[in-house]
Amino acid sequence: MKNTKWIGLGLLALASCAGPKAKPEDAPVVAAVEVAPTEAAPAEAAPAEDKPRIAFEQLDVQAVAGASLRGLSVPKPGVVWVSGSGGKVARSTDSGATWTDAQIPEAVADDLDLRCIVAFDGQEAWAASAGAGSASRLFHTTDGGAAWSTVLRNEDPVGFFDGLAFWDRNNGMLLGDPTDGYLTVLVTADGGATWERMGDAEVFALPASKPVTLINGELSVALTNEQKRQAEAEAEAFSAELGTDAAAVSAMLDQQAAIDETLAPLGEYCFAASNQSIALMGRSTAWIGTGGKVARVFKTQDRGRTWTVAETPMAQGDEAAGVFALDFVDFDHGVAVGGNYTQPDGTAGNCAVTSDGGETWQRVATPPQGYRSSVSFLPGGDDLWICAGTSGADISEASRAGDWSQSADAGSALNSVATDPLGRAVWTVGADGFVGRMPSPKADIVWE
Repeated sequence: MKNTKWIGLGLLALASCAGPKAKPEDAPVVAAVEVAPTEAAPAEAAPAEDKPRIAFEQLDVQAVAGASLRGLSVPKPGVVWVSGSGGKVARSTDSGATWTDAQIPEAVADDLDLRCIVAFDGQEAWAASAGAGSASRLFHTTDGGAAWSTVLRNEDPVGFFDGLAFWDRNNGMLLGDPTDGYLTVLVTADGGATWERMGDAEVFALPASKPVTLINGELSVALTNEQKRQAEAEAEAFSAELGTDAAAVSAMLDQQAAIDETLAPLGEYCFAASNQSIALMGRSTAWIGTGGKVARVFKTQDRGRTWTVAETPMAQGDEAAGVFALDFVDFDHGVAVGGNYTQPDGTAGNCAVTSDGGETWQRVATPPQGYRSSVSFLPGGDDLWICAGTSGADISEASRAGDWSQSADAGSALNSVATDPLGRAVWTVGADGFVGRMPSPKADIVWE
């Protein structure tokens, strides 16, 4: 606790007196084929706890075997790109039946982590690596990954690329952690030839710290469970050493931990967990989710020239907590997922929804079953959503994603999930080279 314990003791005394974060087209793909539904007698609805679990089919993709995969792009039905650690990239143009090794030689040589990939089809794609300083780079291919060009290399030693998205082939946005005191937002309007930084320190400034006050003898700042456990352990050690009343020392440590939590310069940043801390819509609208000291959502409607910001009820106040992914079904309705990645099964503050374009956010009634790093809306699915994280995947069929009581099996820690533009198939990637696919719960399909 450094040399600040006595501040807590002083507050403890005060409390007793007070009485308290247009290109060439590919060859025809092997398309998803509908299977005619069979007639069946109406079945009685199963209780929620007995609902069948939907399972992903794991694919054998040798080109990315063993890699931690976070990059996932499904630009067309049947066309899938994946990327991850060690500079590995693979693509399929036949719904995953076969895969082409599309690794980036420079990224392989420098052991870069390609956490972002955005493809327009089976030929043109962009990939961004995440890492401190020059480990963050931007690459481009127009021939299906046979050759890649290095378009941008981060030269700021504290810079870190987090997300990449395009409105169309000419207009895109690259997102990074704060440099010069504010979030890095780079925008291109010429197909990636040049990138211009948008926003400024005032736009992305952290909100003022909340005052440390005593209410009914307790600090108004809540402690996390981990802080409470640490405080109790320190109290026991301190009491054993000095013979001090353990309860009094524990109260002092609780108060001091709360002060440290409030005043700690955790900052605000984005997470490069799934390339979904940024979401685009239309021709010029974008949302950015943040975490750390605060978990907020920034919005622009003019490709980054001006911004608004909204607070969220997502987990925050910890360097591992915040908004990890965003997706929108239209300009009004969207979902944010996240939580705290050090608590894989934690549900507190791991999902929020908006119905006013991101101006306000509300927690859902039944949250996903753990920390979630990715979320995707299934087009044509009648309000069907899926989200994924290291402890599994969840599906919501409730109005505006308010109930995530249905789960999906994967058999692996997941990082990202995406659907094809028609909402027929769901794809996911994760640890140890995991690539999975499954039909949408709303579509009975098989792959030839």
